[in-house]
Amino acid sequence: MESQAHNRQWAGRYPDLGTGPLSTEPYILEERFAREKERIFGRTWLNVGRIEDLPETGGCFARDIQASGASVLIVRGPDGKVRGFHNVCSHRGTRMVPDDGRARRGTKILCPYHHWLYGAAGDLIHIPDEEDFFDLDKTCHGLSPVHTDVRQGFIFVNMAADPPETLADYLGEIMEPLDGCPFDELKRTFTYRVEVNANWKLLFDGQNEFYHLPILHRHIMGRDFVTNAQGHHRYRDLRLYACHSFSAVDFPSYRTVTPLRMALASDLYETPEFRVPGMTGDMDQYTLFPNLTIEIVRLARTTVCVTYAVWPMEVGRTLWEVRFHFKEPASVRDHLRQQSFRRVSLDILQEDVFAAESVYAGMASRGKSHMILKDSEIILRHRQKVVEDFIGGPQ
Repeated sequence: MESQAHNRQWAGRYPDLGTGPLSTEPYILEERFAREKERIFGRTWLNVGRIEDLPETGGCFARDIQASGASVLIVRGPDGKVRGFHNVCSHRGTRMVPDDGRARRGTKILCPYHHWLYGAAGDLIHIPDEEDFFDLDKTCHGLSPVHTDVRQGFIFVNMAADPPETLADYLGEIMEPLDGCPFDELKRTFTYRVEVNANWKLLFDGQNEFYHLPILHRHIMGRDFVTNAQGHHRYRDLRLYACHSFSAVDFPSYRTVTPLRMALASDLYETPEFRVPGMTGDMDQYTLFPNLTIEIVRLARTTVCVTYAVWPMEVGRTLWEVRFHFKEPASVRDHLRQQSFRRVSLDILQEDVFAAESVYAGMASRGKSHMILKDSEIILRHRQKVVEDFIGGPQ
């Protein structure tokens, strides 16, 4: 699948975003970060995981959201419904389940401090030595709910007491091309979590521009995507929504063999076909503001999905969680190919971490007050405007 590698086409499509330099202040100011925590991570829909993270017969996992100072419990009950609660015991405020990347099986939640016991619907069902309390009505002291919804198997929470819009309204049209996508078949996952010494928006930026690929990742990726005559990557398609963005790139019909190419190579005879309907390019990327990017890569007969989640910790520190989603391997060759893809991808991610930390250190030094963006970096320009719209203040 080939595309035309046109230059400077996106600013004309989205003229309101302008073409001038952008300030680096939004990445380094503590005061702005405080507003981002309150007005973005405290009020928008955040992806906390996938439905496959929960046992089908009932269970839970915890997700700490440092930017909003909270921890949430995501629970699936025997009725199959997914619910969210504050990870706080009604007795004396104990955080009950650690955010350790593991799901707990069972339909009961037990506080480890005094063994208050809750059901999957958040109801308080048992208190040891209940007779020694005063006028205690268990029906009034269940877990505090958190607004929770699911789209395409992705679980979202909103920490606001009264969210300004539903998840469906918030996402709008961005995920419609993925309706019917068999994400539930990608049950084999591997997770990479790293704390990065950089502002959360820099990790977002690195995932939403291809300018650096043939340079920073030259030994791993080379020119694995369609480029112009000068060897710079170009998008097949790019769409900006109210908060979110979509981009698509193609692989050239001829290309050199790189480690990434070798890792993703598929045997036409041994790999069962797995396609994601509705794809625009050979790699489609859906970025859901503020914290999730879904990357879908189509190669030969198979499809790979990678998700990237950012979790701000401090103005210059971010938890970055990257997950690889595969089908269960049909052969030893499939298994080895998946392992190879993971190893190559980790090398790419380590280079991305190095770049993000280097950029943040440079910005924090205040050696430059502005950054200069090219046309194909327009998603970064859009993202900065979205942040400004949420928190208020000039660009």
